Amino acid sequence: MKKILKEKNKAITLIALVITIVILIILAGVTISLSLGNNGLFNRAKIARQEYLNAQELEQEKINELNARIANGGLIPEKKNLPENTISTAAGTEVKLPDSWSTQTVRQVSLENGEDIISATKVSTVYAVAVGNGQTIPVPYGFWYVGGNLDTGVVISDNIADKYDGVTDKTAHSYATSLQGNQFVWIPCTLDGANNTIKYEKRNIWEGTTQSPNTQCKGYWDMTTTGAEKEQIEKYEGFYVARYEAGLDATITPYTGSKEWGSNVYNLNGIPQSKANKIPWSFISWENAQKNAENMYTTSTFTQNGITKKYSDYVRSGLITGTQWDTMISKIGSFKNNNTPIYPLTNSSSWGNFYDNSITFSGEASTYSNNSYQAFADIGRDSTIANGIIILKTGSSENTKAYNLYDVAGNMSEWTEEISFYGGNTSTQYHNLRGGSCGVDGSTYGSASYRDGRSNIATTGADFGFRTVLYLK
Repeated sequence: MKKILKEKNKAITLIALVITIVILIILAGVTISLSLGNNGLFNRAKIARQEYLNAQELEQEKINELNARIANGGLIPEKKNLPENTISTAAGTEVKLPDSWSTQTVRQVSLENGEDIISATKVSTVYAVAVGNGQTIPVPYGFWYVGGNLDTGVVISDNIADKYDGVTDKTAHSYATSLQGNQFVWIPCTLDGANNTIKYEKRNIWEGTTQSPNTQCKGYWDMTTTGAEKEQIEKYEGFYVARYEAGLDATITPYTGSKEWGSNVYNLNGIPQSKANKIPWSFISWENAQKNAENMYTTSTFTQNGITKKYSDYVRSGLITGTQWDTMISKIGSFKNNNTPIYPLTNSSSWGNFYDNSITFSGEASTYSNNSYQAFADIGRDSTIANGIIILKTGSSENTKAYNLYDVAGNMSEWTEEISFYGGNTSTQYHNLRGGSCGVDGSTYGSASYRDGRSNIATTGADFGFRTVLYLK
């Protein structure tokens, strides 16, 4: 019996071992299947990793889409890896944007599938350009640096063909008619370290002049310095003014009548041109000068990186203010030779187109006197004009240029936003004309700093023109 029981126990042990081995084999198979099968752990890990990468790619695509939408809406993300501006940085180099010229902002866009994209990005409507000596200026998108520095006058253009090539001095008078775009000059306003405010000239300049100040023609500063003007000065420490008096677009026919001045309104609508060799936009009232100055960039576009953009997303234009005029000519008057101003402000007959002033020019001109007006014609190329009331085309002579600006003194009296005191009238009925004209002598009357506020805003004349400014957004 003992022998039989012993043999039976061995059989049971063997069966148990076999069953255990079978179970282990089954468990091993299940484990291998779970790990290596289509739904195995390794495969699931591989799938999870791929899904993570896909999610990363999708997120980046969404961020790129957001940035593209931001750019199309008028804001371009700050470019990365731009160099710092140093004393040795070449003029025309795009450099790192100062923090105060850009905005860190969080933007949210809802996609068509109902998802929201949220991204923080640094955006700006300008880019920074070195102009030499470690100095930087803001250039709005759609414009390009042409040349010059803060000592000679920085020029920009809205045509990429005019962009500085690193060699050519395109600001020279000999090159003026070769430039294709509208041009503007940067007028810097220095920072006053004593009280951390911008030095923005708000004064009448009459010192040492034989002209009467004529208090009736002074301006109201607080009423004419707009919010946009103040905001730009505080942010960028300067502003852009048109390099030339407003010129007529090719689609506008110049005036050919005999009326010298009066209330007849001509040249109502159009886009001002700030280019050389244009017929100055004359016979225009203050109201229409203001309207057309503001419309210079409202509808025009430019193309960047294959995307068409609206200028109005980056800049707006307007009629020059009295404060801007004074700041501009104060900058011009700061240049001296042995303490003698190179460009006198209170007697500008030596550097402007005035009556009884000899000036060498090349191109067409017009004349007027005794209420008669002669339309533009070639009245003598490379000739010297003397003792005549003659209107020149924009930028006709090197002798009318100062700080890379043309015809600030003489040629056309230019309408401004500045309200006049004339007759004790403090309404908006009278606005100041600045800079004299070819009809005055520039010494005893009508210098670059002169204010003439005796004309009603509806008055027009052969020598009534205007100049635009740019406001950076």
